[in-house]
Amino acid sequence: MTYLVTIQINLFMCLLLAITLAAAFLKLDTGKRESRLFSGMALSIAVLLVLEVWSVVLNANFNDAVRSSGHLVTLNRLVNAAGFAMVPVPPLLFLLFLHTWTSRPVSRKWFLACAVPLFANTLLAVLSAGQDVLFTISPENEYARGKFFLASPLVSYFFFFLSALFLWRNRARLRIEEIGFLLTVLAIPAVIGCIQLKYFVYLTIWNSWAVSAIVLFVCILIRKAEMDDLTRLGNRTLYRDIIFRARRMKDLRMSIALLDMDDLKKINDAYGHGEGDHAIRVLAEGMRMVFGREFNPMRFGGDEFAVARFSDDPALLTERIAKLEAWLEEYNASSGKPYAITFSHGLAVSRPGEDVEELLRRCDTMMYERKRRRICAG
Repeated sequence: MTYLVTIQINLFMCLLLAITLAAAFLKLDTGKRESRLFSGMALSIAVLLVLEVWSVVLNANFNDAVRSSGHLVTLNRLVNAAGFAMVPVPPLLFLLFLHTWTSRPVSRKWFLACAVPLFANTLLAVLSAGQDVLFTISPENEYARGKFFLASPLVSYFFFFLSALFLWRNRARLRIEEIGFLLTVLAIPAVIGCIQLKYFVYLTIWNSWAVSAIVLFVCILIRKAEMDDLTRLGNRTLYRDIIFRARRMKDLRMSIALLDMDDLKKINDAYGHGEGDHAIRVLAEGMRMVFGREFNPMRFGGDEFAVARFSDDPALLTERIAKLEAWLEEYNASSGKPYAITFSHGLAVSRPGEDVEELLRRCDTMMYERKRRRICAG
């Protein structure tokens, strides 16, 4: 890879990241932690691309004009030391992003697993500025890998492994499309970066990370369009997409449940909208745990929820509804709240020759009939 081509590619990627960051500032809620983590990840990649440009300019292997320029040796060492110190930052921020994305707090075990290798890499990078550790800079300004060069990429691949493990353990909380996007973000730098690990003159790691950041931004925008902000369940946009797919099926095979939370207005009036929001989030968390991604749990707004699955087996959906009711009973018994969280529901499974509109009407009628009976009984 020639001197000018390397610089041009890196600067072009910096421009793309700058546009992505500007769009993120305009389109994403900067008060949310996942937005800040994404911005931090994209910004750190841009900084690393700039540092890589400087390392190329100062490296006599690429730029013969700096050969034997002794006054630039110190600057060359500092640029490379800063670059190596920042190597694990993007994969670490992506790992933290995944925790926020799935509403999973970072445990003490995960914190220690991240902090120790991060500190070790930073220490090795600092030592490399004066000694042959991760890299060495000759008096002729020639860069060479140091005795312990592999320690730094191994830290990054350790974070790759933790991210992949986290996605596997939390796969039930994610839709298949999300898993595909997030694995792509992870795989691009992990695979393409191997080229640079084998041949240091082919600078692919940070360019591939820039592509991953753009893919992640697309993923965030898609989820933003299809996600309810309060519960992080699917919203009406996702529901319309599922119904659109159902309309295109020649032989409809679908089961759906519409859920209506009981007495939300009473909770809001008696205890405030903060408690009402808490009750909504509790029901949403129960739905997420019980139904997982295969049933596409959704909230339309207010007290209206739904789950849908492309299967005409009624037993599985009925069983999950019963589990959700049992989960809420257990929560209500131990929460200490002065109100109970319950719901009314309608459940319908497609019949031969039935279209999705007829299926939805049956489900809706069943839900309101159950709700009417509950109100009359109360």
